[in-house]
Amino acid sequence: MQSYLTVSTTIEFKSNIEIGKLIGREGCNLRTIASGTGTSIHAEKDEKNTEAIQIEIKDIKKSDSSGERINKAISKLVELEKKVRFSNNDNHQHLPPPRNQRYDDSKDRRKNFKQETSYNARQPRNNRPMHYN
Repeated sequence: MQSYLTVSTTIEFKSNIEIGKLIGREGCNLRTIASGTGTSIHAEKDEKNTEAIQIEIKDIKKSDSSGERINKAISKLVELEKKVRFSNNDNHQHLPPPRNQRYDDSKDRRKNFKQETSYNARQPRNNRPMHYN
């Protein structure tokens, strides 16, 4: 059984920050930090405070630099939190322009055109039957 040096920290978020963006899809953000720092990171929601998340960091390799790796993981988590907070505030200022209605109409026309002109429904020019010699 491995022995871990465990440090637990609670990061509290404002109500406008989404915890899912911090964790990433299927935990990809936390896994990147964990593999880069040589630690194991586990996150779960805090039962007492719904706007907080409990992040537990464990050092995988027990050595003299255990504290350094844990501190590095904590600083990367804080940096990631700042990026998520900044991107979350920035989203409302730079919304993409609305899609052009004309584009939607032409897209529907192309779709209908493809349905009307299937290869099985093609007719020879001038509606004359084809003659093979």
